[in-house]
Amino acid sequence: MAFVGCAPEQVAEMSALCSCVEAYVALGDATKAEFRADEACSLAKAFSGTLREAAPKLALVKSKLLGSKEGTDAMALLREIGATWGETALLLGLAKDATKDTAKARAALEQAKLKQNRWLEAFALLTLTLALQPKGSPGATAVDEFLALAKRHGIHVGEADAASSIRRLQGSGSTTQDLQEISMIDSAPQPSSGRGRGKRGRLWTWPMPSCSRVYCRFQRWRTL
Repeated sequence: MAFVGCAPEQVAEMSALCSCVEAYVALGDATKAEFRADEACSLAKAFSGTLREAAPKLALVKSKLLGSKEGTDAMALLREIGATWGETALLLGLAKDATKDTAKARAALEQAKLKQNRWLEAFALLTLTLALQPKGSPGATAVDEFLALAKRHGIHVGEADAASSIRRLQGSGSTTQDLQEISMIDSAPQPSSGRGRGKRGRLWTWPMPSCSRVYCRFQRWRTL
């Protein structure tokens, strides 16, 4: 994909900076990771409105979320499972919605470890990480900007009925199945007390993206 006015050297430099960020994130060096991420984001301004912005913005998110053990573990797990920027955006979107109840996130983390579900584990760790980010903090702002970019390119947690979305996504591959499980973990009885006594609640029930084309694009995004 060519961009008018953007030299190949500029693209190569931006990619190299993002690689540096990944290396520093792996080493747990938030200061150096953030410095290189800022440089990459400055170069990315030349690609405003394009998918080329995604990698630098995600690099900045990763550098900002290293301030806690949960954040460090989440970044290591994303690296281990090879999550694309699109998959990471979906996980972050789901995690952001889930920060209202960190107790459930910790329960999901234990469940993920028992089931050896690395995607669910990454989701739970991201939820706990985002819960530590005050509204308006550098980390929260970086996440919001990355998710806004992803949404402009069709990657977001939609508002369609979750069950119907899952039916449309059947057969899309193991990653999709893992993300479905994150979104629709089996119903579980909730402790009854006060108003709403005796009712059953759902654990982690968020709608998945409404269009299967989001998932169909994942393989193409791996090269971006």
